[in-house]
Amino acid sequence: MPVSTDQTLTIVRNLNADPMTVYNAWMDPNQRKQWFTPSADMMTCTNCTIDAKVGGQYRMKLVTNEGDKEYHMGGEFRELDPGNKIIFTWKSCSESDNDPAATCTVTLKPTKTGTEMTFIQVGFANDESRNDQTQGWNGCFTTLEQYVDSE
Repeated sequence: MPVSTDQTLTIVRNLNADPMTVYNAWMDPNQRKQWFTPSADMMTCTNCTIDAKVGGQYRMKLVTNEGDKEYHMGGEFRELDPGNKIIFTWKSCSESDNDPAATCTVTLKPTKTGTEMTFIQVGFANDESRNDQTQGWNGCFTTLEQYVDSE
């Protein structure tokens, strides 16, 4: 099934940390493992590898706290501008290998209190995928807010 580009997911969050701190939380695998979960009560990121360069790959594994399900995802970095922007492809391993990856853009802008982070994802296999991604990313970004607040 082809990826639909007629739907766009946009999420904006204001974080109490400077843009470089937020950028590092995205790009450092040890930091990303601390916040990359849609619900810390339900699952944990147990593995994260990041080759932080344009063309570099990233891979993550999330496991339910009961240990009965695993979720794998990954992609490739298309653009990296430290403290400003990250563009990467995104694909869940539950999607068909024939489905193209979605494209995600994270833009970081300094504010008086920290950083305005704008996340845009384009390309969904279907409406269900978009709805799942919306819920998942919002959960991750709530955890990211808590993580950068504690740093």
